[in-house]
Amino acid sequence: MSDKAESTGPGAVPPDSLANSTRFRPLRIWPALLLVALMLLTRFGPAYLEGGLGSYWMIAVFGPLICCLLLVLWWLAASRATWKERLFGTLGSGRLPHPRVEAR
Repeated sequence: MSDKAESTGPGAVPPDSLANSTRFRPLRIWPALLLVALMLLTRFGPAYLEGGLGSYWMIAVFGPLICCLLLVLWWLAASRATWKERLFGTLGSGRLPHPRVEAR
């Protein structure tokens, strides 16, 4: 009887909420896919525009750079990954060499 009184008090946590808080939540992948598509579009899109203005090269250079920074920001802030995965993913991606560098 005293157990019921303790589990139904104002500070009691229902057993369902404990199960839901530890439940696996998948990563949000759609922002990353959107940013990668936007990165490719800004890199290769200006080449297909007629009358290539001088400002189009800025889109092709700075567009992918901004998308890459937004991708890192998404990974660190909103990807639903654990902090361990976020840290090792960020540090690990910085350690990947370019194929031409590794060929030497």
